[in-house]
Amino acid sequence: MLVFPTDFFKDEIRNDFLISEMMKRAWAAHLKILDELQALFRKYDLLYYADFGTLLGAVRHGGIIPWDDDIDISMPRADFMKLLEHADEIGGSLTIRSVYNTESFTNFHAVATHKTDLLRWDDDRMRDYYGCPFICYIDIFPMDYITRDPEKKKLMQQLYSYAYQMVYTCVEIENSFCGGNLITYRELKSGLEAYCQGALSAAMTAKTNGFLSQLKELEGFLSRFYGNKISIDKDKKLRNQLCLVTEYIASSCNSRDADRVDYCPHMAYAKKDLSRDKSWVKETVEMPFEVTTIAAPKMYHEVLISRFGPNYMTPRHLPSTHEYPYYRTQVEVLIEGDTGENYHEYPQKKELLDVLETFKEGHQVLDTLTSADEIQNLLADLQDGAVGLGEAIDNICGEGTDPVKELEKYCESVYHIYQGEGRVSDLSAIIQNVRRGIIRQIHEDIPVDWEKKLRRPDGSAKKVVIYGISAVEALTSSKKSAEKIRNSLEVFAGSKDDVCVIFEVPKGFKEFLDKCNLELAPLYADALSFARQLDGCICDDGKKLELAVSLADAYYGDKCPLMDICKDAGMPVMIQNYDIR
Repeated sequence: MLVFPTDFFKDEIRNDFLISEMMKRAWAAHLKILDELQALFRKYDLLYYADFGTLLGAVRHGGIIPWDDDIDISMPRADFMKLLEHADEIGGSLTIRSVYNTESFTNFHAVATHKTDLLRWDDDRMRDYYGCPFICYIDIFPMDYITRDPEKKKLMQQLYSYAYQMVYTCVEIENSFCGGNLITYRELKSGLEAYCQGALSAAMTAKTNGFLSQLKELEGFLSRFYGNKISIDKDKKLRNQLCLVTEYIASSCNSRDADRVDYCPHMAYAKKDLSRDKSWVKETVEMPFEVTTIAAPKMYHEVLISRFGPNYMTPRHLPSTHEYPYYRTQVEVLIEGDTGENYHEYPQKKELLDVLETFKEGHQVLDTLTSADEIQNLLADLQDGAVGLGEAIDNICGEGTDPVKELEKYCESVYHIYQGEGRVSDLSAIIQNVRRGIIRQIHEDIPVDWEKKLRRPDGSAKKVVIYGISAVEALTSSKKSAEKIRNSLEVFAGSKDDVCVIFEVPKGFKEFLDKCNLELAPLYADALSFARQLDGCICDDGKKLELAVSLADAYYGDKCPLMDICKDAGMPVMIQNYDIR
């Protein structure tokens, strides 16, 4: 049974990298999944070992790499298949998913994960997995033999890559042609006959026809090189059959004919040979790994050099194969949207902004034209469009508004270009000003309490800054997040006579923190309370995002959907740095 010291779950800095308390809970949850797997490995005498970044972490850090957030293990193909035979015996309310038990699965490794298909608050899972609210997983990679015969190796790589790519072409066709539903070979053929007459684009029809040709070719390869030991059934789901064909090719070489092993998808997408000598991973040793141990190849030094180079013991903050933290999208689901995700334009504003997109397209076309007549005709169309747009804005907002004035400048610039005196590039800048004007012009009524904070004592408007907090960034930076919020607000408070801050936070984030009982929760609550007390600060909590964007002059804060909205609106954007006080 795993035993974690109390301090394990606190924020910690390792190698100048902050590991937050939430990430520590996720680490603990992954280690528990590993513990359940190890019980199965012992029961059936299965060989496994830490691999890739997990192996590097075990050797260099005695645990998970500080800036990593998952666990990867590998197994010889025979042990991998035996594990899958006993997959339903894993404890801890877990399951092991693979192409052998899940028709929709398209990974060529197995995943040990929680037995759920839907992310939701689960008190039992949080209790059993150290307060981690997220779905966690361990990737289990099968290692296959790679033939030493150069010609056979080349053939294996070609056949594997061919089948591997067909899996993802099949998924693309299912999504585009079948509404995401899994389809059989027979349904695909009959579907084409029924729907291709105008229902599919020419490009999609060509892709689907090409895919059917590839299927026939693949059947020929299977018959020629594998004697029909594996074939494609016309009435079974095609995606899963292609996965199983790919797996069959991967496992087609035996130990006698091979000196090296590899995770075969590397053959389809890696730019260099990532295989390793089979003797390097033949035996394992136990190594310390956080509060437990993990098996590592006895010749781990050779494995790590082949993967990371001779200086693998020198820490480098290399990017992960997925966006850190892995639970980024899960946070957004549980809080029902990060800051800005629930933003919706006012209908009239959206209609006008959509019209502006045609101007952008028109300018792009204008840059490609060489005929004077074509340029003149397009300029005339753009000018007519600007006049019509100005009339629409007049009807909605009244005469003499800023966007209408900018459109008048636009028409003047078009006239100068007619005369050969202006530049086409000037038009895009003016249209951007029109866009900004529309965003600022059309909004709901400003609440009285907002109006007081938006204006100086003499009645003139203050500069307005949207300060946006992302739940994911707050969790990742943990206590530093609460400190940064307070420090930033104190800086803004020093300019309260000239600057108004609209403070936007994820609507469901405080409740999320309270449910998780994180040490961050009271600190975050104190920061929100401090913001509400400031004279020059409007606390919105996501209730009036559209109004806030229409009033703002600049954005400051975390990377989040609201940042992108403000950037699209033409505002200057500054990302806050949690390491600078």
